[in-house]
Parts: sequence; structure tokens; C-alpha cells
Amino acid sequence: MKSTAWLSLLGFLWSATANPLVGLLDPACQVVRGECPNKNVSFWLYSNSTRDNPILLNPLDLNPWDFQPPRPLKILIHGYTGYRDFAPNSFIRPVLLDNEDVYVISIDYGPLVRYPCYIQAVQNLPLVSRCLAQLINNLVDRGIVANEQIHLIGFSLGGQVAGQTANYVKRKLRRITGLDPAKPLFILGPNSRRLDPGDGDFVDVIHTDVFGRGILRASGHVDFYPNFGAQQPGCMEENMEDPGSCNHERATRFYAESINSTVGFWGRQCSSWLVQLLGLCPTTGAQAQMGYHVSEDIRGSYFLKTASNSPYALGKLEDVDNSQALAKFHLNLEHNEIDDDYEPQLLEAFLELEAVKVLVKMDEGDLDKQLEWIDHEDEEPFQTRDDPIQLDPLSPQKDLFEPRLPLKILIHGFIGNRNLTPNLEVRDVLLQTQPVNVISVDYETLVRWPCYFPWAVNNAPIVSECLGQMINNLISSGISGREDIHLIGFSLGAQVAGMVANYVSQPLARITGLDPAGPGFMMLPSLQQKLDSSDADFVDIIHTDPFFFSMLPPMGHADFYPNLDQLNQRAGQNAGVVAAAVAAGQNQTQVYVTDSCLQKPYRCPHPKIQFYLYTRRTQEQPEFIDVLDANALYYTHFNPRHPTKIIIHGFGGGRTLSPSPDLREAYFSVGEYNIIIVDYADAVKEPCLSQMDWAPRFGSLCISQLVKYLARHPRGVQPDDLHFIGYSVGAHIAGLVANYLKPEEGKLGRITALDPTIFFYAGANNSRDLDTTDAHFVDVVHTGAGILGQWHSSGHADFYVNGGTRQPACVGSATLFQTLACDHTKVTPYFIESITTTRGFYAGPCPNLFSYLIGWCEPKDSEYVLMGEHCSHKARGNYYVTTNAKAPFARGFPGKGRSNGEYQGVRR
Repeated sequence: MKSTAWLSLLGFLWSATANPLVGLLDPACQVVRGECPNKNVSFWLYSNSTRDNPILLNPLDLNPWDFQPPRPLKILIHGYTGYRDFAPNSFIRPVLLDNEDVYVISIDYGPLVRYPCYIQAVQNLPLVSRCLAQLINNLVDRGIVANEQIHLIGFSLGGQVAGQTANYVKRKLRRITGLDPAKPLFILGPNSRRLDPGDGDFVDVIHTDVFGRGILRASGHVDFYPNFGAQQPGCMEENMEDPGSCNHERATRFYAESINSTVGFWGRQCSSWLVQLLGLCPTTGAQAQMGYHVSEDIRGSYFLKTASNSPYALGKLEDVDNSQALAKFHLNLEHNEIDDDYEPQLLEAFLELEAVKVLVKMDEGDLDKQLEWIDHEDEEPFQTRDDPIQLDPLSPQKDLFEPRLPLKILIHGFIGNRNLTPNLEVRDVLLQTQPVNVISVDYETLVRWPCYFPWAVNNAPIVSECLGQMINNLISSGISGREDIHLIGFSLGAQVAGMVANYVSQPLARITGLDPAGPGFMMLPSLQQKLDSSDADFVDIIHTDPFFFSMLPPMGHADFYPNLDQLNQRAGQNAGVVAAAVAAGQNQTQVYVTDSCLQKPYRCPHPKIQFYLYTRRTQEQPEFIDVLDANALYYTHFNPRHPTKIIIHGFGGGRTLSPSPDLREAYFSVGEYNIIIVDYADAVKEPCLSQMDWAPRFGSLCISQLVKYLARHPRGVQPDDLHFIGYSVGAHIAGLVANYLKPEEGKLGRITALDPTIFFYAGANNSRDLDTTDAHFVDVVHTGAGILGQWHSSGHADFYVNGGTRQPACVGSATLFQTLACDHTKVTPYFIESITTTRGFYAGPCPNLFSYLIGWCEPKDSEYVLMGEHCSHKARGNYYVTTNAKAPFARGFPGKGRSNGEYQGVRR
């Protein structure tokens, strides 16, 4: 799964409203299996004569007289938490019956889509679609309604129901209208599971909540995006608590009004949502009408404005000639198609320089106009503070600068500009307290909301190259010396500052990173793509939000972590405020530099990395194994006939801290074992974050010494008979041991990785991350994936518990960080229980989380495997398992009687 996929998923997980995973583990939420007709799906026929007393239809016993005289048939399909009098019915049905000579069928499948059961609702849609297809097939087969007279209109989930119905009808549907088709769990699904142009002869779609409940991807022959399909005017005032709900519902209101509007909803075509967002579409030319009276000959994406209150339609758009403004832009239309793997799908909205692949190409002169260089001179106090001077980066004017004064260059972050952080907090303090020149870089047009990833992230190198060009010119013209230049970047601007090092002719003297941006940079393998200590003679970093939007790992020569003990820094200090205080010379007593906590020399064995043997007889009196003493093993109770487990704790752990004692107790409750605890607590404790990057490698070197000692000792065991169990960073340490074993020295038998940490280990380097080459069998259990734990598969068998990200027992923790930490640590109780349980954690194979959540994976009974201690070494691939919210967590074997498949219809 691509990184953007899980990032999108996390957006859903932590959304305050409309969270699709709320009812994932609610016992009241059920997936219904059954045949059609089904008691949970009913069809109600309305006409002008029956609008107050609709007829309940029996799909197997239809009365032709109910459909006389012949008229077009409109079928309205509600969405999540809806019913037959819910949107779109409440808005569209009355207008249709008042203005059109039609029959209307309102579907009611409310029992299958109740709150909070969104996951189960999505899994129930195929049943609804099959029953609707059964009704349509019978109506057409019996000649009651002509197929070309049928028009499906679906809102939200109902739009996806309409698309899935195409899988089961005997004849292709003539027209489908999708009103803001639902997005959660449909982004990465196949076309057979979501609305697409292949579902009917003509499919028109209206998008009104593309950053919330609705899908952004173009889904029809023609797609309309009122108000960019995002924030609908008036919704913030109409529903301040949940404006997204209003945005979503506006699609039904617009469509209802379009039926009898005298002015109409008119839009103008643009090649894609992205190009329209950048303002690169013509504002003259042909227009098309959205809604009920749309022309079935048009194709593509159309954009329009609406009023904030009813009536919403504004009529035809005014022509404004922007051809001259567009003349300097050259669109590469080959790359304007929307990619299926991204939501929103704006893959390559990047201005082109020689090293960057782009969609939109600009002349170099035009690019310079996108970047402002604002100079603040201190020759006379505050001379240009209120009236800054825009610099020409190709030929900066020497007389604007006070010679040889230090030059501070401030670089804002995402959705920033020259007057926002860090400029807002730092610039005035610098000018008031220091003899300096200040340049504020403004690249606002390249980092606009909501285009952070991948657009703003990929625009960052462009800003860096332009800034590097200006610095080179400042130095070559003698305006500033290399040693006088100090870059200060906030968030995304800190990463821009780091990348400037790639483009300057002389090394930078100093870079200060204020809470460098994490998303989009954390997993980049190349240091040239992000800030690090090699980018300047001195790099200092202030981390104030390391667990959410910025970087936790040390990145500079000195890294400061203010108020780290509070963890949730969004309630603490802001990086710009801290930087302003530092600039003013204030003492920051809560800021500390992370130093090493291991004493030199760094060679194995090391007194702070020790091995303690526990057996049933020595549970309270562990025995120290000295790998330099050839006789040490003889003096212990080590028994080569008993299985040997080597347990490696994580950050902040130790041999007397969880999970080490609990694992020992569980093993000794069921049998005889040699359990060796690797105790390296001093290497991974606060505030020793600076060595989190290298201490695991050093620790694994020392552990490999233990492995070789056991292999050579007459009373020892070979590496092939060892089972390593590593939690968090300990999982990676177990994998790193393999780097120090030569082929002739053997290979580790098994590594069990318990939620391997994501920090410092992004899956980019197999010699440093856990992978399948590290042991004969590697099994991985994920419980905090994508947050504190790794998301990607790294073993022969990877087990994702309750989806792999959120654990039911952790919901409701006091703070967000406590919830995230709970998800990460919950892996150890699961594994401990797997040692002793008689029920077992049975997991079924499934390729990815979306397939699992949507219910596409229905394993055969023979395909289930046990997760945990008793996992089969033949298991391969990704597995998903559900647990109870409280101990005992294991649910046992999931049972039999699963569906063997469904009719796939004439189209697929």
C-alpha cells in the first residue's frame, strides 16, 4: 500500500465527525447475508395519485397496473443512516412529482446502514444492489417498464449502490446520477465496487464534499464540481458543528432545484480538478448545464459557482477573457488524468525545473515572480520594516544591505507567507535586538491549502533551488559572506532550508529548523531530500510537535525538545515562540540537548548491554551470561534441550519492565524454557533520543556476540534454534543481528516482531530494517501501524490486529498520545495470551486493509493460521484478525458457512 493510502486512512481514523470506523467493533453492527427479496430492502412506488399512500412492491409479484400509463421511472437511493424519506428522497421526490410526469421508486434499506455501522454498511451494499437489480430485471423482463426509461439517482452510499447494481442487471442501465458518491472505503476499491462510467450508458456525477464524505475522483461521463466540490457557501453558517454534512447534502439540494430552475446551474469545462484549482482553465467558451436537464452528449469535468442560500442556481457564467494570462502556461495534458491510487488525485502539480518532473511548465521569469525576497535593512532603525523591499534574486541591489551585517533568511511553512510563522514571531524581535539584515522568503502560491501532499512537498525543492540561486548571487556579488548567512525555517520551510544545501556553491554556515515538517519527509531515504546535520556547518533544531506533524528523530548537531514530558505539544509551546525567545536571548531552561547515555568506549561487550538467563528454577534469581567467560554457561541453568527465547525490549524498557516479566511468566506457565532477556535500558531511555538512531545497531552487534557464544559453546545451541522476540525498536534490533552473522555461522531460526517502530526505520534499507532475510521465519504483529508502528509488511507473515492501527481497548484514553501509545503497547498482551490460550488468535489472509474492512476477503477454513507463539512457519503474506476488547482477547476459530461468491452480472 502506498504511503498516501495509509495517510488517507489515518485521516478517516482521526476525523472528529463522520468517522467511518466508529462501529468497527460494535456488536450491534452486523453484515447481513441473505437472498433477494430481503426483508431489509423494500421498494416504495410513488406517483401523483399515490404520493401520500405509496405502494410497497413485491419484486417477485409485480402488478403491471401500478405502472399504467407508461412513464419514465426514477429510482431514488438513500445513503448511510438513511431511509425512504431521507435524502435524496426528501428533496428530489416532491419536486419530481410536482413537475414531471414520472413514477418514483424510493428504496428503503435503512436497517442495513444504521449508525455507527459504516464498515458493515459498506459490506451490506452488494445485497442491496442485488435486490435492486432483481426488481429492475423483473420490471423489464415482464415488459412493465422499458429499460431505457429507467434512471437511478443515488446519494452518498446510494451512489455506490447504483454503481454496484450494474454488476447484477441483465441489461446495461441507461442513466445513473451520482450525488456526491461516498468516499470512505471506496478510494482504492475496484470499479466493480464503486460508481464509474461503465455502469450505464450515461453517468453524471455532482461532487460537493470532496475533502470529507464525498469522492473527488471523476466517476462519470461528466462530473460537476460546484464551488470546487469542497466547501459549499453557507454551510459554515448553516451547520457550524458539522459543515461537512451540509456540504455533502448540498448535492441533493442542487439536483432537486435543477429540475425546475428557470436559470439553471451552468458550468465551464476544465481538463481536471487540479488545473482548475491552479486557475489555468479558460473562462470563456461553451458551458454545460448540471443536474436533471444535463446534456447526455457532454463529457469531462465542469466547474461552477452557486449561491449560499436557495435558490442556489446562478445561471450562465460570465465570460472573462484570460487567454493572455494563460499564454505563458503550457499544460502537459498527458499527465492530467487522475491516478486511481490517490485521493485527492493531484499527483504532479509541480512547477517544472530541470530536476523536477511537472505538469505545469513556466518560463524562468514567471517562476521568479512566484517567489518574493523581502529585505529588512537596519542602517536606520526599522527603515523598511513596514515597507519591505522586493529583491531581484538574479541581481540583488548592494546598496539595500548594511555591509557585513549578519543576514537572517526566514522561510515560512505550508499555507504560510512572509507575514506568518516564523516571520510573525521572529522578524520583529531580530530587528529590535540584533544588528541584522532580514530576508523573508514568500512562496505562498506554491503551498496553498489543501495541497500539502504531494504537491507542496514536491514544490519544496523548487523553492530551495531559487533560494540557493539568490544566496549564490549574494555571496558572489560581495553583499554577504558565507559565514554571515543564517537560514531559519519553520515546518516545511525547515525542510526547504535543508535542501538549499543541494544548490549553493559554498557550504551554509548555519540552519535553524523550527519543528521541521514530518509528513512527506519522514520516510524519504535520501538525506538530500530533507534537513540533516550535513546541510550546514551548524544545524540546530527545535522540536515542539514531534509526535504529530513534525519530526521526532534528531536531525541536527543540536536538537532541542521543549516540554517533551508533556508529549502533547499542541497544548504547549509553539516553535516560533520558542525561536523568538531564543533570538531575544531568554534562558530556555526546559530546552535540552540530547546527549548519549552510553559510556565510551563503544565496543562489545558493553557494561550497559547485558544478558540475563531465566529458567523455571531461576525466575527470581536471573543468571548473568558473560560472553567473555568460556565457562560462564556451565555455571548457569541453561539447558540446550529446552527451547531458547531471546527477548529484546523497546524504548524505555528493561528486563524488569513490561513486557519482559509477563512474557517470562507466560512461557514458564506452559513449559521449560531458556529465556534470555537483553537489557539495554540505558541506551533507549529519555532523554537519550540522539542515540536512538545508532544505539540499536550497536546493541545488535553485542547481541550477535551472544549468538556466536551460544553457538560455539559445548553446552549452547545453534542460531537456527533461537527464537528472538523483539518489541518496538527491539524488533529491528533482532533483525539487525543478522548483519553480523556470516553465512557459515548460521541463520537465526525465528524472529517475532511485535509492532516494529516506525521511527528511524522506514523500510528503505533492508540492512537496517527488519525483513524476511533476517531469519528462517519472520512473523510480525501490527497494532499501531502507521502511527508509532510500521505499516508496511516486513515478515514472511504479517498479522494486522483489528485492522492493525486502532485497538478497541485503547479507545477512550485520557489523551490522544495515550491512545496512540496504548495501540502500540497492546501488541504484547496479545502475544502473551497467544502463548497460553486454548482458543487461539485465528487470522485470515487478505492482501490489504481496505479489502479486509470492506469484506472482500472470505478465506476458506483451511487458510486460517494462528497468530502469535504457535504460528505456522509455513504462513506467508498478510493476515487480519479481530480480538475482543478485553481479556481474554482471543476469539477462537471464526467458524464456517461463508459465502462462495456472488453473481457478477453481465458487465463484469
